Amino acid sequence: MASKRDLEKRLGRLEGSFPLPPTPVSELPIEEWTEAFMEGYAPPKGLYDEDFFPWHEELGRSLASELHRRIAEAWGLDWLTARLGLSEAECDEILQRAGPLVPAYIERYWQQWQADKPERDREIAGRARIAASLGYYDVPPNNDTPQMIRRRMDAIEAKPPQERLGYDWWIAYHRERAELAERYAGWEPEDFLPLFEEWRGERADG
Repeated sequence: MASKRDLEKRLGRLEGSFPLPPTPVSELPIEEWTEAFMEGYAPPKGLYDEDFFPWHEELGRSLASELHRRIAEAWGLDWLTARLGLSEAECDEILQRAGPLVPAYIERYWQQWQADKPERDREIAGRARIAASLGYYDVPPNNDTPQMIRRRMDAIEAKPPQERLGYDWWIAYHRERAELAERYAGWEPEDFLPLFEEWRGERADG
């Protein structure tokens, strides 16, 4: 019969073979991770004013993905297992801690984007001059209304197929600009997309 001491040793070895329970979400540095992500997630340089908004629309999903990755790393699990293992209450807690930190970064990046507008305008004007000298279709200015943008693209699309060859991406890009301009009319940085829905979407998409 095994002695009490032998049993204690066996139990100790058995306990050591089990993985440690994951760190509770309440003890994870969610705020630190959010700030580190936002510091390095500035919008890429764009040509037109509306190029800011695709970045904005992806922000919630990108932040959710980063926080999932960090949690998986802290828990020693693969990304998908960690993501699906989060309860609704834990998601709520994460968003309550991360969400309030985001608007200040959006405000900062938006102010910088506005400050860079003269540089964008100069670049567009330079491209327009080059395009005109080479006989290409015009490069729209940076202050067209959505209706003006669409009229320009309608004119290009009305050309014979051989004349507009290679312009499909340009037409699609500017039509998207028009849609973004309308969707974000009157937008202010504090009107950031609801991160809560982005987080839930990340989990539901599997």
